[in-house]
Amino acid sequence: LFWVSRAFNREGLKLRDVISFNLKSLNGSWTKAFGLGILTFAVGLAAEQLMGLVYTLPSSDPTADFIKTLGGTALYLMAALAMIGPVMEEVIFRGFLFNVIGSSVSKKMGRGTLTTLVAVLGSAFVFGVMHMNLPALPFYMVLGAVYAEAYRRSGSLVVPVIAHVLNNSMIVLALIANQA
Repeated sequence: LFWVSRAFNREGLKLRDVISFNLKSLNGSWTKAFGLGILTFAVGLAAEQLMGLVYTLPSSDPTADFIKTLGGTALYLMAALAMIGPVMEEVIFRGFLFNVIGSSVSKKMGRGTLTTLVAVLGSAFVFGVMHMNLPALPFYMVLGAVYAEAYRRSGSLVVPVIAHVLNNSMIVLALIANQA
């Protein structure tokens, strides 16, 4: 918390600005937030499918392999985590990291497309590395970039959180269905 507070102060950011779980930029509309979240989810799926045409994902995914070993209550706990995890990840990678990178780069290069690109790709790269599955890094980066752009365009973390929850829930539900 000390380092987070220090980074906020150094970059001139306020916690309420970084963690924008508000709908001000969407005129308070939950309908708009859910619509954009679903659209972001669909764009993420399409981007992953296009990535799959260029880059073949190795057949082993350590996280999926671990989830497959779970049964009963533990598997349903993973379903709950599929909803809680994305909230935390979006706060960290979009709410905090994206803003800190963007703020730092803009101080050196000014605001503009290149600054936005560095913030999107930088936060997407760290998001991908955090998943600790190097062969799948390009897929995680694509999703991270889609979520960062959704956050940037909407001005609210609610939109990428909805997309991220849908993505993780879809994966966990498919694993639950395969075990039934």
